[in-house]
Amino acid sequence: MLMIYNRAKFERIRPYVPYVRGRIKRRRMGAILVPDVGEVVTLNRMLGRVALADMSLELFQSTNTPTEGDVLGSYTKCDFGGYAAKPLARATWGAATTTTGITSSSYPVQQWVCSGGSNSVKGALYIDADLITLIASDLFATPRQIAITDTLSFTPRWEAA
Repeated sequence: MLMIYNRAKFERIRPYVPYVRGRIKRRRMGAILVPDVGEVVTLNRMLGRVALADMSLELFQSTNTPTEGDVLGSYTKCDFGGYAAKPLARATWGAATTTTGITSSSYPVQQWVCSGGSNSVKGALYIDADLITLIASDLFATPRQIAITDTLSFTPRWEAA
């Protein structure tokens, strides 16, 4: 995964917004935050110091705002019935393309169906293949409520502008 670094921090990376029960919510313009631990892993992979690896996608319900010092333990993962992490295989990401100065790559839609309980989903986490290193956190502009029989769909999409 290629990310472009500027002097302050990684460029804004904007994903598509999830939709609940088939209704598309408004598109948000927030940024994915790549914390310090994610920057180390990403840079080492980009420079060939460590092997490329898959990631997993998880949802979180904690109310903290993502910060540079975050680690995976900084977040409370969702726990509604039917919830499970989604593997993101490197080979499945779409080829990166550039349109009007924005380079992006998307992954197929990921869905969770709630079979019990409920959560207020605050965002998504991109986790390294080791399942302990946080690569990035994505705080949704508006939390998504999910309760029994609801479906939450999310399209992982990274954009570098």
